[in-house]
Amino acid sequence: MCNLLSKRCLHKLQNLFLLVCVSLFVTVGSAKADQLSGMFDAYNSHDYAKTIQLARPLAQQGEPNAQYLFGLMYAKGNGVPQDFEKAAAWFEKAADQGHPQALGILGNFYRKGLGVHRNFGEALKRLRLAVAQGDAFAQTMLGYMYLDGEGVPQDSREAEKWLRLAAKQGGLEAQTQLGYMYQQGEGAPQDSRESAKFNRAAAERGEVIAQYNLGLQYYHGNGVPKNYVEAIKWFRKASEHGDVDAQFSLGSMYSDGLGVPRNYIKSEMWLSIAIANADSEKRKQFQKQISSVVRFITDDERTEAEKLAKKCIAKKYKGC
Repeated sequence: MCNLLSKRCLHKLQNLFLLVCVSLFVTVGSAKADQLSGMFDAYNSHDYAKTIQLARPLAQQGEPNAQYLFGLMYAKGNGVPQDFEKAAAWFEKAADQGHPQALGILGNFYRKGLGVHRNFGEALKRLRLAVAQGDAFAQTMLGYMYLDGEGVPQDSREAEKWLRLAAKQGGLEAQTQLGYMYQQGEGAPQDSRESAKFNRAAAERGEVIAQYNLGLQYYHGNGVPKNYVEAIKWFRKASEHGDVDAQFSLGSMYSDGLGVPRNYIKSEMWLSIAIANADSEKRKQFQKQISSVVRFITDDERTEAEKLAKKCIAKKYKGC
């Protein structure tokens, strides 16, 4: 099988900011809570016109939950044109009233320069206020700042502390990052069992990078018993979300008959899907690795693999 490497740490690959599932965050009276509940229900139902109708008067009256929600909508472009400057302005209004999630996201805006000038000092100020209220997203972002030495001395122990606090609250990104750190020994002592624990926690909740990395651990027997069937299971889950490394791994395992019956047509299908979906750098990597994949396939079988690949893509990789 081709040489498989763990994914790079999540904060270097994924979203510039994480948007949390919305609910009531700041305590309010029962009457206003009913108004806010309707507002959030509309947002979670993707009825953005109704959300704006309900949220605007509340936000203009200074209600921090409504201001926070407007920030989310502008950040994601939900019902309004995406505008990070307007998002930051609304988050600032809510953050000035101590709204923890607004503080956390605004801190990360300053960390990344989204809608505001990049400023690590301002980022730390907001993130520390948010972590004082136990916000898991802010804990994760503060962990990243210590991990990379952004506005603070680089300190892997301090980074691990904040990431663990976030992971304990179920923070997917923190769980995935810790899984990577323990798997690679970067920022934490290499510990394959700890890595598997965090990767599993995130993978079971649908985090794609963790699914791929857990598949790798089962493939190599790293922190878990070697089990090709389990490796296939997690690679398949990641593949269904479009992860090209997992798709290439599936193709390799079908070729070798590891965890599944050997099937050169399915091998060719997954390999071709991975190469087609990869960016130029990753495509070059795959094309170098593919020489190590045994592929005894006729022209007719290759044609069949191409047909299956088109069907699989049309099904968004489900049930392939």
